[in-house]
Amino acid sequence: MNKTFLAKCLAVTVGGMVLATAAQAAVVFQADFNSPTDLGITGGTGTLKSLSTVDTTTPLGLASGGYLRISDVGTSNPLGVTFNPTSAATSLDSWYVDGGAANFDTLNGAFDFFYRNSQASVDWPSSNSNSIRLFDINGGSNGLRIILNSQNPNLAIFQLINNGGGGGINAYLTPSMAANTVYHVAISFSTDGLGKATLKLYVKQGTGAIDTTTDTPITSGTTATALGAAGGALNHSFNSAAGFTFGQINNSGVTKTLDLDQFRIYDSVPTTFSGLPVPEPASLGLLALGGLMMLPRARRR
Repeated sequence: MNKTFLAKCLAVTVGGMVLATAAQAAVVFQADFNSPTDLGITGGTGTLKSLSTVDTTTPLGLASGGYLRISDVGTSNPLGVTFNPTSAATSLDSWYVDGGAANFDTLNGAFDFFYRNSQASVDWPSSNSNSIRLFDINGGSNGLRIILNSQNPNLAIFQLINNGGGGGINAYLTPSMAANTVYHVAISFSTDGLGKATLKLYVKQGTGAIDTTTDTPITSGTTATALGAAGGALNHSFNSAAGFTFGQINNSGVTKTLDLDQFRIYDSVPTTFSGLPVPEPASLGLLALGGLMMLPRARRR
């Protein structure tokens, strides 16, 4: 069993007593898109694809710096970046634990990213199926397939499919997403040990954090069969450690510009998906001082 998914505790000594507190979910893969020559990746590497670059002209957050910019001309495929995680432990496959012949398999983890679209009115929600297809990772006949894309009419869909047979989760949503507006998107998976998997999808406007204890997911779905019966056909999850494309992986016929930032994979479901960086207090002070210096001076009488 992958030790990443074992219950993790942090021992804290207070007045001679040892207390156990649950540790926060760990980020096992992250891409910050610092510059065209530095994708800011921890947990692997990445390669930019055609019509894709790292831009810095209009950051998604005040202090977030570079971001992945995709110029989708509607006919090229795929676009964005190909990620190559170091191992299964730094990929979406870190979520999966084989329960063996006597127990159900489990899937526990999450990912998030920041999103901006120049043509949201025709993409997400969508009147054109697959005008957005951020990724489609296929684990093969004995694995799981995971998809995030748009579908007609006016729905986005997140799918978990058991390619080995039996069930899956299709989570439909109708987010109201405006063009040229930043959104924080997060998806989590949890499994109860009896084969019942639950996914939750959050879409929150702005660059702030998502709190899974207080923020309501825009949609959620459950299934008792997504991971198969105990001792079933699955022997791995998404095979994402072999590499996958994040961006726009289909020819949609819709011309648009997609901006994506800070893609993160977590080894379990976090309490909080943190927001994009904000300026340090010293930087804020300099910005304020600069603003004051630019104010017109009152004329002397």
